[in-house]
Amino acid sequence: MSQTTFGPGDRMFEPGRLELLERKRILDGAWIGLFCLVLASVLVPWLFRALEVDATAVAWTVLAYSALFVALSAWLETGKSIRRLRWSLYGLQILNVLFLDALWIQVGGVQLTSFLLVFVLPIVISGLVLTRWEPYALSGLTSTVVILTALGASPALRWYADRSGLPGLRWAGERVEPWVMPETLVGVEPDPAQLAVTLFFFVLILFAASVATSSLAVQLVRLRERLEVSRRERSEAEALAEKVLTAAKDPSCLVDRESHRITLASDSFVRQLLVDRRDLTERTFFELVDFSFPDVVEEILCGGEAPFVVYRVGEDVRIARVTVASIDHRGSRYAHVTLQDVTDVSHLKLALDVIDALYILMDTRGRVLYFNQPSLKRFARLYPQAEATQALGRDDLPNGWWDPGARRWVQRDLELDGVHHAVEVVTADIPGEHGRIALLTLRPESEDP
Repeated sequence: MSQTTFGPGDRMFEPGRLELLERKRILDGAWIGLFCLVLASVLVPWLFRALEVDATAVAWTVLAYSALFVALSAWLETGKSIRRLRWSLYGLQILNVLFLDALWIQVGGVQLTSFLLVFVLPIVISGLVLTRWEPYALSGLTSTVVILTALGASPALRWYADRSGLPGLRWAGERVEPWVMPETLVGVEPDPAQLAVTLFFFVLILFAASVATSSLAVQLVRLRERLEVSRRERSEAEALAEKVLTAAKDPSCLVDRESHRITLASDSFVRQLLVDRRDLTERTFFELVDFSFPDVVEEILCGGEAPFVVYRVGEDVRIARVTVASIDHRGSRYAHVTLQDVTDVSHLKLALDVIDALYILMDTRGRVLYFNQPSLKRFARLYPQAEATQALGRDDLPNGWWDPGARRWVQRDLELDGVHHAVEVVTADIPGEHGRIALLTLRPESEDP
């Protein structure tokens, strides 16, 4: 049998003992509270001369049994066996019911039928805490003890039991020993018929309480399990989202929009921006990233994109496309900031824009993908995704002069606005795709090829 170590002294406990111990302590606390309530319910009527009882004897009885109960309960918890703890729990419930029955006899018994309400609370607590067969067994035990006590105190009730025709009641009425209960309510003689009806409803109430509380406890357990599953799934989703963000290829981070503090940062953010993770909690986002124009990024923290942002990493000047997604979570507002490095592409674009040659990139559908600034001087209708026939077609040029057909390399001469240009069309296959791209290069004749 597997065992688990708890606490000092390397004490070994069987699995499930801790849960049973918690349930036992809840029941113990409920019983101690019930004893105090019973003592108060007896002493208050005695103070107003409504109940003729030996208050001193009752008080000492309750206090002595409570002390004995606490000591016995604590001693039973010292055992290592879960079986011993379980049976000690059941045994204590039986002793408590017998003690309440003895106390009922001491304060008047069948003269004080309202005392029977005290027996209901243990059933309710047992149904909520134990949730199995134990509440029904405790209800049966309590009903049996109370009925036998009432039969012994009332000869007329024994006569009713004999005439009822119920084998159990007839057998109990014939064998129970009669006794005389103390008269605590002077001049009050319990009516046998009323007592029989009271006991009948008492038994029904006990079992109804068992059914109701056990059903409620089962539903509460199921609800707790659902909540645990929901919390676990939410924790797993949050952990997965955190892993996805930290594993992002492009530098990214989660920024509090109010304080500009970084809540979470990807590994690429720390690595590529040369940031110490200890600084993430001590410095703001704009202190960690040296933007040339930080106000541009600050304006889009509510969501948006800045396609050209310059920042420094040490002595290096870098260019990034900054995209921001706004996130509202648990009353806080965050910005998911991603820095996509476009330094190489931006440098290449700047280089192509300052030379005289015209560069135009097209796909196999005849759509313009890219062009440099000098191309706009010759073809004013150029724009990304434009049809080549519309963007490159001119009345002074042959139709389809840009189309290489099936050839991979084409060279021809064209005159654009009175200047002769050497035109070169080079095609390349797109890896993994059934298509090609074509690069058009137009150089003035004065430029060396």
